[in-house]
Amino acid sequence: MSNIRKHFNLLREMNPFLFGNVLDYGCGDGTITGVLAILISPQSNFFAYDGPETGGHDNQSMLYGAKVRLRDKVSIIERREDLPEEYFDAITLICMLHGNEKIIEQCDPYLKRGGHLIVLDHDKKHLSEREYVKYITDADLREISQRSYNEVLRDHTRMNVSDCCRITRRIKYRTEKVLDHRNLGGYPFYLCISKKN
Repeated sequence: MSNIRKHFNLLREMNPFLFGNVLDYGCGDGTITGVLAILISPQSNFFAYDGPETGGHDNQSMLYGAKVRLRDKVSIIERREDLPEEYFDAITLICMLHGNEKIIEQCDPYLKRGGHLIVLDHDKKHLSEREYVKYITDADLREISQRSYNEVLRDHTRMNVSDCCRITRRIKYRTEKVLDHRNLGGYPFYLCISKKN
């Protein structure tokens, strides 16, 4: 199975949790957000946000790309102060946690009680550097060109699904679903879905 198909199947694992008001926190240029927008119910409302606290990239140019890519599918929120508190039924963090462990706490005020936090991220902590190189994608190369190979290697191998669960449990979320490279035939991503109590 190709990596794109594996990634799409992993995104489909999120589908039962993508309903109501859904926020993609740290949407970047909207590439993955566009795929998620296809998956969610037409009765749901989909929002996307990116800001300086979500990473070290040029947020304004990223948001411009997201606006073009997501036009008519997703409502773009440009300022963090415009995010409504306790409004979202689900918040997705796609490839965001590995570089910023505090991002889960940043999302917490915006998620309703009983809402789901969905984290999809790199699962490469178990890889040697030689094995890591085999899994470098075009998106990774773009990230390396903006930062450095060593920074990207450090961030992509920093955490795994156990680390994610530990962070969410610390703020009293209940783990609902986990998948990692062992469940995914070695595919180097994990999925952690937690419910806010």
